[in-house]
Amino acid sequence: MQKLSCIFLLLLTNCATPTQPTGGERDTSGPEVVQTTPQSGTVNFAEDHITFEFDDYVNRANFERAFRMEPDMGIDYSLNWGRRSVRVRFEDDLPDTTTIILTVGTDLTDTNNNKMASPFQLALSTGPDIDSGKISATVRDAETGEVIPDARVLLYRSPYDLAEKANYSAGTDTAGVASFNYLREGHYRGFWVDDRNRNQVWDPPREDAQPFPTDTLSLGRDQSASFATVFITREDTLAPELQAVGLLSSTRMRLRFSENVELGEEAAIDLFTLDQEPFSRAIPLYVDEGEPNILFAQSVEEFIEEELFTLELHDITDGAGNPAYSGIDSFEGSGEPDTTYLAYLEHLTEAGVYANEPLIFQYSKVIDEEVVTDSLKVIESDSLFEDWPGTDVRENKLVIHPDTVWRENVSYEVRIWNPESAGYVNIEPTIWHEDDLGELELLIEGPAEEDTASYRYTLTDGDETPVRSGRFADTLVLDQLPPRNYKLIVFEDLDGSGRWDPGSVEPFRAPEPYFIQRNIPVQSNMTGQVYVDFNGAGETGRTGEPDREDEPGMDGEAGPGREEEPEGTDEP
Repeated sequence: MQKLSCIFLLLLTNCATPTQPTGGERDTSGPEVVQTTPQSGTVNFAEDHITFEFDDYVNRANFERAFRMEPDMGIDYSLNWGRRSVRVRFEDDLPDTTTIILTVGTDLTDTNNNKMASPFQLALSTGPDIDSGKISATVRDAETGEVIPDARVLLYRSPYDLAEKANYSAGTDTAGVASFNYLREGHYRGFWVDDRNRNQVWDPPREDAQPFPTDTLSLGRDQSASFATVFITREDTLAPELQAVGLLSSTRMRLRFSENVELGEEAAIDLFTLDQEPFSRAIPLYVDEGEPNILFAQSVEEFIEEELFTLELHDITDGAGNPAYSGIDSFEGSGEPDTTYLAYLEHLTEAGVYANEPLIFQYSKVIDEEVVTDSLKVIESDSLFEDWPGTDVRENKLVIHPDTVWRENVSYEVRIWNPESAGYVNIEPTIWHEDDLGELELLIEGPAEEDTASYRYTLTDGDETPVRSGRFADTLVLDQLPPRNYKLIVFEDLDGSGRWDPGSVEPFRAPEPYFIQRNIPVQSNMTGQVYVDFNGAGETGRTGEPDREDEPGMDGEAGPGREEEPEGTDEP
């Protein structure tokens, strides 16, 4: 009996997945392939198996997800595991005179769930030569310009059938580049796909896909080629849903949405009784900074305790502009008195204002205490003003207008009363005068395909706040810009729709030429140049800041969100 127990324990030891010994520092590095049999580059391969050896114990359960043979030939295989190795045995004969690529991808993890840092490729040939053609492609996010690691690119060798499994599949590395190596000469078609199940087949409409600017590449022997860059846009069409309304008092409301929300300039809430009779309006106060899916609002009329109400939302959206809607049938009123303190929350114009623009400060509820305006103090240089002209209240916002304009070469300090703390908040506002402002000149690199080419642009600041947008033909100067860093997106509006067209995989339609660059510096009293190169891989624009020879004309009113109207055009 003891002998049988020992045999049983030995079988358990051989069959179970080995595990790391416990204790010591936590392992955070993924497994690596340290050796293969045969070695990569082997020619005239005639064996029926290969072996991978790892530097660590790997998770055997996800090896098959990480392992692939290319080109895909439908060859079955079996696995035989050692402690830190696996033998892949081919159940079918390999084709003659073919370069075969065996890849262990980053889906493979060790027993601590650490992924491989980069894919490993073993190339061998059943003929006398290894094919050495190369194709690369880059994947970037169209909104941010950042590279996307672990994005999937499918590659088909002519003849193409997109309903079948791709001949080759590659994930992008940390630089956003998908690399296909050891390719034979021929014609290739590639595109990005959200291949969620990693089956190397595009499954529309469940999976998104976008084309590269070039549909097919002709690859000669030992040549290298590139599909350039695809800018991925995942259109957000899911509107935020109001999931719950909590009444903190007879007037104060807490609204919870399914996703983060933003308040437009016309944001409003209409309240109704259960039989749809108008009851009141509610003022959207602010979105909770810590929980951006929470909105606080204040009803003009007091709710009636235990009665049911409904509501309608206006100009409350998510970041993609999808309007919020109510997903609740009704909510119950409250008779609790409102004991919320009126508290100062935020300086909404902290990023700076132009000389003719007001300063705006936000409070936690509708400002109904005269102490806020009566206690306001403005210090202009050495002069103290306790009755500053042009001060007004807009619901829960205190607005302080300049006395005609904020004067140049004059320091300002604003002392805002906070009733909650019974003290002042001292603020030195940032005010942009003409000598503080700079310019950006946009120049299109290379000739346009049409003399009537039209380009659309969007300029945003570091907080993704829209600054300028519009259209232009060849060049454009954006003047009166505060000195800070900006993000620029430009595309050629080939179809005249005013929206960027990312193209179509099937039937093929090339994406409209697209350019994005972040962190473009604007310096005071300087003109920077941005060279828009649609043939680059993104983030490739060159900037410069030569001295401005002439002061630009300052005709018209400038300010954040101002829209350019070059070439006699108007952007609605």
